Amino acid sequence: MNLLELFREEDIEELQIHEKRIGLYVLERAIDRMDMPEKVKQQLQYVISSQLHKDKIGSILEKIVEARRAINTHYKANGVREVFESNEKVIYLLNPCNTESDFNSFILTISSIIDTDLSKFNSHVTIPPGLRGSINIYELYLNNTHGSGGFNSNIIQNLKDINILRSKKFPTHLDTPVWKEKVQELGFEFPVKDWKGLSSKCLEIYLESLTNILATF
Repeated sequence: MNLLELFREEDIEELQIHEKRIGLYVLERAIDRMDMPEKVKQQLQYVISSQLHKDKIGSILEKIVEARRAINTHYKANGVREVFESNEKVIYLLNPCNTESDFNSFILTISSIIDTDLSKFNSHVTIPPGLRGSINIYELYLNNTHGSGGFNSNIIQNLKDINILRSKKFPTHLDTPVWKEKVQELGFEFPVKDWKGLSSKCLEIYLESLTNILATF
């Protein structure tokens, strides 16, 4: 019998205590100390860790939506419209990344969100010959608006890191040394096994960029 088959969606939700993740952490530690068959213990731990990850992603996405809304409001008031405007695609980032294929869909989605937002700044700067890419153009906008060094460099670096994970990876390209180096720089082994962890790291650095954008206002 597979223990995972015994759980219903409502059972998983009830593992939380007043919607606080501490309940799951306590249960996870208790299971680790229980005397039970190792296979059963592993299955229980898998269920709990999956729910903890789901909670973590949901919390990050709530903050992302809130930050995007605040950024949109500011830019709209300053004549920059149609940026950070729709959160519809953000919802797709909730999908679990259990496999490499899941991650490919995830990284394409978040990169598309970034590019859609930042491409709107093209009409608010004079683009010098040879400068390409929505992230580079947004960096030019930030430099023009706040001056060199007038904003946190992580805004751009984090967005570029996400772009590297998209543009330097199969199926966009064959995996390149740059992609492998970036994965390792973000704290993950290559070849990647923890696709869930890598996707949540991308969400964390994206949120960090948004938070630092807010700090420029």
